[in-house]
Amino acid sequence: MAKLGLVLDRMEEALVKWDRQGSLSFTGGEPFIRRTELFALMDQVDQIPSFAYYDVLTPRIRELRRHQEQLLSRRIELEA
Repeated sequence: MAKLGLVLDRMEEALVKWDRQGSLSFTGGEPFIRRTELFALMDQVDQIPSFAYYDVLTPRIRELRRHQEQLLSRRIELEA
C-alpha cells in the first residue's frame, strides 16, 4: 500500500506540472485488500485536487454500495 501512495504522489506531481486534471481507475487486486485499506487509499486520492474523479472497477460492487454513506462525498464512480 505504501508503494501505491508513492505512485499517487508522482501522478499528482505530473498533473500539477502539466496543469491538467486527471482521472484514475483502480482495476484488479482490490478483491484482495481489506475494505479499510481500499477506503484509506480512496481517502488519499480524495485529498488530491488534480484528480477530477476516479473509478473502482470491482466484482465487490455490492459490498462497496453497502457503504454508500462513505461514498457520497467522494469523486468516485463504481463499476462492476
